[in-house]
Amino acid sequence: MSAAGSVRSAALSPEPPPSRTATVPRAARALHAATLVVGAAVYGWLARGQWFSGDEWDTIALRKVFGSSEKGLLDPHNEHWSTLAVIVYRAHLALFGLRTYVPLMVLFIAVCVLTAHVLWRFCLRVGCDPYVAAVAALGFLLFGPAGVETAFAWNLTFVGALTCGFAILVLVDDRGPMTARDRWVTWGLGILGVLCSGVALTMLVVVGACLLWSRGWRVAVESLVVPIGVYGIWTLGWGRSGNSLLSPNGIQQVPDFIATGFTYAFDETTHLAYTGVVVLGALAVYVVATARSWTGTRAWALCSALGAVFFYAIVGIRRDSPFLPGPTTGRYMWMAFTLLLPLIGLAATSLVRRWRAAASVAGAVAVVLLAVQVGDLVGDADDARAVKAMERRRVVAGAELVARGLPVVNDSVLGTSVFEDSATIPLLAQLARDGDLPDATLTKEDRLGARADLQVSLDHWPANTTDPPARVTGLFEAVATPGPEGCIVVAATGPGAHVRFQGDPAATTAARVDSTFPNALSVAVVRNGTTGPLRPILPFVRRPYRLRLAAEAQDVLLVTNGAPTTLCNVTADPAIYAG
Repeated sequence: MSAAGSVRSAALSPEPPPSRTATVPRAARALHAATLVVGAAVYGWLARGQWFSGDEWDTIALRKVFGSSEKGLLDPHNEHWSTLAVIVYRAHLALFGLRTYVPLMVLFIAVCVLTAHVLWRFCLRVGCDPYVAAVAALGFLLFGPAGVETAFAWNLTFVGALTCGFAILVLVDDRGPMTARDRWVTWGLGILGVLCSGVALTMLVVVGACLLWSRGWRVAVESLVVPIGVYGIWTLGWGRSGNSLLSPNGIQQVPDFIATGFTYAFDETTHLAYTGVVVLGALAVYVVATARSWTGTRAWALCSALGAVFFYAIVGIRRDSPFLPGPTTGRYMWMAFTLLLPLIGLAATSLVRRWRAAASVAGAVAVVLLAVQVGDLVGDADDARAVKAMERRRVVAGAELVARGLPVVNDSVLGTSVFEDSATIPLLAQLARDGDLPDATLTKEDRLGARADLQVSLDHWPANTTDPPARVTGLFEAVATPGPEGCIVVAATGPGAHVRFQGDPAATTAARVDSTFPNALSVAVVRNGTTGPLRPILPFVRRPYRLRLAAEAQDVLLVTNGAPTTLCNVTADPAIYAG
């Protein structure tokens, strides 16, 4: 072989990965410690003003550790086994109620920082340069496309499972037969992981692939048999009631789901189109070019990357619905990107070892990209903080309205998602009695918003309704024409098109609403000349819909931006047809 060929071969066949006890330069350890501090500080800033939302209401409203509840500790959250998170949340609620979100965010930040450290250790074990590994660990913490997921404590379910999987690969031996220590590590952390979320299945597949590669099938099977067996028992006993949503369409969409998820994650990281295609293509070339070097623990980085593909595949199979999170969902991209980081770290290590000058360039690019990520995360957290502050006030205002005994037609004050509709009237009353609601300075608009939440509802029009017809008193930026069977057809003529209804102080009234574009519908309550905030109504039921107005002498606006809307079971002054 020529001298030039020897140099190329050396560059494409990096040094074997260090052992777990290999010495890491003090400066590299200091850099890693500094990145953990920076990551924790950024997360602390993102956590300001956050509050409960989405998935968290499932545990708040429907689950208990002791006593009777609608769901038990072992019932799935969607398709996930999340018993560990349920225990954590119920403990928080027992100690702090909904008065503060800080303890949960402190725990979440601690778990994320631990994950970053374990990922650093794993990157070292597969052969990454210690400085590159430190940047990779910080890349996990400051992954911009994750967005508001980094300020949402419930994601300790996903991150916790990730931590357990990487911790197994940091702690187990990489050669020889199974030892007692290996059993404790793989079985204990494996079970802990499946108690967090279904992400643990991906991590167990990664662990099994790594051990199969380096220690043979017997060790791989023995490592996984207990946690997989425990998960199987749970699935047979409780897990089948979750949202499995397996379908032929879901299977067919898996390739597109995987491709979209990966490419979008990198495009959003750099804010440059086709970055994902370039990076993934470069990684594929690197893997093929260094094919002979994939031995020992170095191959574990490849197993981790394949785990990212597996993760997107099992998520994609279950997401055959436009109402479910897609491949560009922040938490999905975050998990998949993290599983790719060790392979990216190895590629970067090969680059900087071959061309020393590349280290400075790569460092500068990393600093710029990380700064961009921080800006993205802060912007998303600020947006989420504003929304959650509004929702916090809505909950307090709703509890106030319930305490006054005002008539209601809607059972939930936060019916904007499948879990937030668990914020029901009985729950609000209980939280208020127990003193578990946060302090909030309410405005007139907040109270009108609570009225829109609880005194106006949209559901499926029943075959036999006993509600008297609603009264239409006016139109704005819209025209009306008579429809069949005494109905009214309303068409928008401007961006603020709405129909004004007058509530009946003595009875609940209802109108039948038929719109081909229901997601454009919103409602607002008007009292004493003040209009409350618009509340989008997202009907996930078949048409036609029933708009119900509680027995209150107040105006309700139905905003109809979109296709023509037909209103039936209404009374109206003939003057609304004028012009």
